[in-house]
Amino acid sequence: MEAIGQIEDKLSQVKVLEFEDNCIRLSLKTPIPSSESLLLRHKLDYQVEPSTVEHELLIEVVEKTLEVHKVEIFPNDVPLNDIVYTIKSSSNMPIARNCSALEYLVRHVQHRILICTLRRLLLKDAKISRHSFEYSDRDETITAHLVGGIDAFIKVTQSWPISDSGLKLVSIKNSNSQSKSISLSFLYKVKELTNSLNIQTRGHLVRFLDAIEEILVREMHSELHSNDISA
Repeated sequence: MEAIGQIEDKLSQVKVLEFEDNCIRLSLKTPIPSSESLLLRHKLDYQVEPSTVEHELLIEVVEKTLEVHKVEIFPNDVPLNDIVYTIKSSSNMPIARNCSALEYLVRHVQHRILICTLRRLLLKDAKISRHSFEYSDRDETITAHLVGGIDAFIKVTQSWPISDSGLKLVSIKNSNSQSKSISLSFLYKVKELTNSLNIQTRGHLVRFLDAIEEILVREMHSELHSNDISA
């Protein structure tokens, strides 16, 4: 019971709602700062005021040892499998200095909530532009629909958008199944050019998508010109 009480003492915006048998139910309130204070590299078309995102976390533990067995979050809008896997894999060793498994879990869940919320804000902002895309939280992948019927698949780095890490183009393909497939050499060249862009461009979603389109158009024209010469 002492370990449960320490969660409230050490972590802000966390409240133990219930602890019965081998289940712990927590209330999490994750503060979301204003867009100006946290998303300095991303100028949004609308102002995001500071807010708080609320979740409930249901943790099933092993009796006596309090080892984490199963975790559920409500609403279920944040992927947690990798966090739970890390904790289970480290059950026989300390995860971090002076940090229990439960504390580690809650800290990382709150960080994940913050990251996912900020990503949704940026995606909402990007949709105001001419871009159309889908995003998968679980795969951390953006599928962007670009000019010429091209789909670009972009991998989101783990701490984006609050870290200095950039987005990464992993693949492109024609969205129209009737269109000519993209050659491996063309794909490799576009990926190489795109992923070698500066971090300021790769860290900003709309700029990155614009840059991918520019590279695609330029390389398509170059390829057509080469084909005309060799014909």
